[in-house]
Amino acid sequence: MGKHSSISCGSCHRKTENENTTIIFSSIKKDCESCHKDIHFGQFQIEGISDCGRCHVFENWKPEKFDHSKTEFNLDGAHKNIECAKCHPQTEVNGNTFIKFKLEDFKCAACHKK
Repeated sequence: MGKHSSISCGSCHRKTENENTTIIFSSIKKDCESCHKDIHFGQFQIEGISDCGRCHVFENWKPEKFDHSKTEFNLDGAHKNIECAKCHPQTEVNGNTFIKFKLEDFKCAACHKK
């Protein structure tokens, strides 16, 4: 599906080690992280696996399936008009730069000064 339909089969099904090439079919993993880097650095892992398809669609890889109302912080009132980056900043941890989606503190005072 999506971009997978436009790449060569060997991109996923061919493994070369020590000048020996093997064609792989049954042992290829279906999770995204077996081929792609987790750009969210584990924020969405459940039991060690990120199911990217919960938010993203294959056609354009945009997070069209994401629904903020199914998260721990529903966007009600004025919150729905705030730019995403105000709550989800770009962060650096261990030399990795990514957007911090999983917030630890949902108290009003964390964002709103007294």
